Amino acid sequence: MGQNDGLYIIYTGDGKGKTTASLGLIFRALGYGKRCCMVQFMKEKPERFGEYHFARSAGVSWYAFGKGFTWNQKDLGPSIEEAMKGWLFVQQAITDGMWDVLVLDEFTYPLQEGWLNEHEVVTWLGAHRRPGSCTIITGRKASEKLIALGDIVTDMHEIKHSFKMGIPAKKGIEY
Repeated sequence: MGQNDGLYIIYTGDGKGKTTASLGLIFRALGYGKRCCMVQFMKEKPERFGEYHFARSAGVSWYAFGKGFTWNQKDLGPSIEEAMKGWLFVQQAITDGMWDVLVLDEFTYPLQEGWLNEHEVVTWLGAHRRPGSCTIITGRKASEKLIALGDIVTDMHEIKHSFKMGIPAKKGIEY
């Protein structure tokens, strides 16, 4: 792999910080004038998150293709449709070279659920490495195929979390 080949980074694991790590990388890239984009696959209404407001003010493009996590849904049809729309959007964005850094946040979930064909997705991504670009994929339980695609793979392992001690999420820390 050469200096200018496209890079795939996978942030996975049961611990907190996968999206936060990808945002840190985005903010670093912005410092070098890179074009950055966040595409969220499960989360909806990003405007309720502090990182959305800051990222948008810093010039990050932000798209949400989610209807919330599945444990809150009776009908998965809209979530499946959104995931498919999101994947088509990502394919077009990569093909067109719209961004230097592209985050596919919570992308492991539509793959795990079978909403998107994992073999086809991983094969497509592997065949479309854009020179000089970085694509970051976040989410729990990244598959072996996704891990094999990654050039950098980090497993964030939870040791302790305040939620389990009854401490609610704090504005500005968790969202």
